[in-house]
Amino acid sequence: LTFIVFPLTLTTICQYAFDYCKSLTTLNITENLVNINSEAFRGCSGLESILVDVNNNAYTSRIGNIEYNCIMNKACDTIVLGTKNTIIADSIRTIGSNAFYSCSELDYIDLSLVTVINSYAFKKCSKLSNVDLSSVTIVGNCGFDDCTSLTSICLINISTIGSSAFSGCNNLESINYSKTKANWTTVSKGGSWHYNCPATVVHCSDGDVNL
Repeated sequence: LTFIVFPLTLTTICQYAFDYCKSLTTLNITENLVNINSEAFRGCSGLESILVDVNNNAYTSRIGNIEYNCIMNKACDTIVLGTKNTIIADSIRTIGSNAFYSCSELDYIDLSLVTVINSYAFKKCSKLSNVDLSSVTIVGNCGFDDCTSLTSICLINISTIGSSAFSGCNNLESINYSKTKANWTTVSKGGSWHYNCPATVVHCSDGDVNL
């Protein structure tokens, strides 16, 4: 399955509808398709191009004349589904659950203005090697789980790290936190958030905290 033609009458795509359709490269979202489950296209790692009909009231893929190669929820400035070619618009503050799940060809994405990364957003993005988390306050459960090319992260405004958020990042050797050790203790951390990471400490502004 490399291409889908959706009926113009279709309004909803349910959970797992196109789960792991790895050969799917192009997605055209029609005008009336206004309800897409966050796991509808989970694991579609071959996606290269996403276009949303300009008359769709719920979603868009463009702002002005610029195409961003993703599905953006108009109501909440959230990316619902991305590709290896996605550009993050300046207005986007949230990456939705499963938005880049198993996007195995994604090696870089600008997250510098993003504040919330929801559960499983970048899980299994195995080539993702550099992420700017400077504005991020929340990383949801399994947000970067199994991102095996990540080697370092710098957390500045973080308040919540979900369970298994960086689990399986088996090359993540450096975890940096720009505030003090006392501030680090106030960050909410889910279970196994750094499981199977080689990093043994968090480097805070006034010293290290053991993991």
